[in-house]
Amino acid sequence: MIEEIESKYLNRVIPDVGLCISFFDFVNIGDPYVYPSEGAVHQLARFRLIVYRPFPTEICVGTIVDCNSEGLKVSMGFFDNIIIPSNLLQSPSTYNVR
Repeated sequence: MIEEIESKYLNRVIPDVGLCISFFDFVNIGDPYVYPSEGAVHQLARFRLIVYRPFPTEICVGTIVDCNSEGLKVSMGFFDNIIIPSNLLQSPSTYNVR
């Protein structure tokens, strides 16, 4: 069951929740149900995840991994695929090829 949770939630951004980093624990696991003519077992489960969700005014520090005319790719150590498009960079900012 943990593998299903990890494949569905981890390393994904859930709207109004944040970036799911890791599975923490199960809070409650319900009774198993086998539906007629299906043969699979279904259980309701409540679980907790470790989620990264910065505050709207929080300043995050990262390292620039890559830079091109489309924007920046930033690493924060635990997550490497943060992309900042060039139209969201502070003004005045330009990309200069040397």
